[in-house]
Amino acid sequence: MFGLDTQNKPSIEELKARAKQIRRDIIQMTGAAVSGHPGGSLSATDIATVLYFSVMRHDPKNPTWPDRDRLILSKGHASPLLYSALAEAGYFALLVAVLETLKLLASLGQNRVVTRHYSSDTAAMYDWPRDLGSSVGIAAPVILIGTLAAARLYDLPAAYQVYLIVALTLRIALGVMASMLNAKRHYTWGNLLTRLPNSLLILPATVMLVAPVLAQLNLVLLSLLISLVLVSFLGLALLIHHIPRGGVSLSLRQRADGLVLLATAGTQQLPL
Repeated sequence: MFGLDTQNKPSIEELKARAKQIRRDIIQMTGAAVSGHPGGSLSATDIATVLYFSVMRHDPKNPTWPDRDRLILSKGHASPLLYSALAEAGYFALLVAVLETLKLLASLGQNRVVTRHYSSDTAAMYDWPRDLGSSVGIAAPVILIGTLAAARLYDLPAAYQVYLIVALTLRIALGVMASMLNAKRHYTWGNLLTRLPNSLLILPATVMLVAPVLAQLNLVLLSLLISLVLVSFLGLALLIHHIPRGGVSLSLRQRADGLVLLATAGTQQLPL
């Protein structure tokens, strides 16, 4: 429990140590995702550390305590800071890092492989439907096994397990689609596939503002899953329109290039 014992406030050195660990988590998460804006989280770390560990009254063992203090973080790019602070306070283990590592492992470097080879091929050399399907085929078993392992560790409900399996698989597929388009210099469409699913979350956010009774995590997860499915269909339509189908599929040797990414990055991101 934090914030109630006014006689035993944490020292400056203790707060500095917590802030250092939070910053380390932020860098690990954004590094594992190969995306994000760590600066926004790092710049507010000291503020969040003082609030969560010295000022605010809250109890990780009783997260629904009615008299707890609330923090509203109106700074979306700083979400890694919120995850890290809550994990450091003991609300949950850093599952975000596990899932980002799972996403990295499941991709087996497919995005890099596709970008490298598709950008140097002839106009219609590679058979993109086969390469996309095989990329998903490589990812799916790893995602399935990893999600089941995470469910056992973190006691995830069955509905969340299904969401994670489907969502991560679609994320891998969208990443490969975006890489194919970017490799052929269709950067606008490639970036759209990467960013659109999260951008569509403005819709459930608006609904929850109008009807607060609907402000539930399940609504957000369902909305994101629907957006991933819709954007996946958009990605397929863009590939059919912009990229001719060749007759050569990426070989196992070419795909093995992705293992270099795992060797250099994968082991560093495991939340040990």
